[in-house]
Amino acid sequence: MKNIKDDRTSSELPTLSRRASRFARRWLAWRVASGQNDMPSRHELRIEEISKLLPQITVIDVAGPESMIFRVTGTDLEAAANERPTGLSPLDLTSPEVRPIRALRLWSCASVPCGCYFRFLHVYPSGAELPFEGLTLPVRAKQDSQPVQLFTFFWRQDRLRPYDPPHNQLQTQLPDYYAYVDIGMGAPSDQDLPVLRLEELLRGEETDD
Repeated sequence: MKNIKDDRTSSELPTLSRRASRFARRWLAWRVASGQNDMPSRHELRIEEISKLLPQITVIDVAGPESMIFRVTGTDLEAAANERPTGLSPLDLTSPEVRPIRALRLWSCASVPCGCYFRFLHVYPSGAELPFEGLTLPVRAKQDSQPVQLFTFFWRQDRLRPYDPPHNQLQTQLPDYYAYVDIGMGAPSDQDLPVLRLEELLRGEETDD
């Protein structure tokens, strides 16, 4: 679904910011180091390589179709949302009417596995209506008994103060645009959603965040 006030149509290929591209490229390097075809292992993650991105990153543990919790939430995101969701389920922070859809999407990313790109159109107190975007990529746990983790990098294409919160909060609703990101293992074909390839997303990047 596309908000009519968003100037990018759903048929256009999203453009990653430089920092989002850095996040995706490090993920790819970790996968190569893991020797895996689908996703990197937590063993190979070098968090120090993305230390400057951590304020804009969340990590969700996905143990089952309805069993998932925020393991990490970046400080910038906590300030924007005016809450600290670490330890909570993202489903508990989602409006009941769209909770099954969000659960299905998160579980699909963890189980296929695949990534996703999404975009919210946030309305700010100043009256500005600006996109807030996210790129999610999966990471295998250190042990098979542990849940897959979904790392998401968020960014905004604006010049507002870093912590200026919008009127509409992203955790309660569905994005205005959502697409799965094929990382080499395919993507769900039964949800009537666009599918992007990670390589395509990395072909271009914006000049700033």
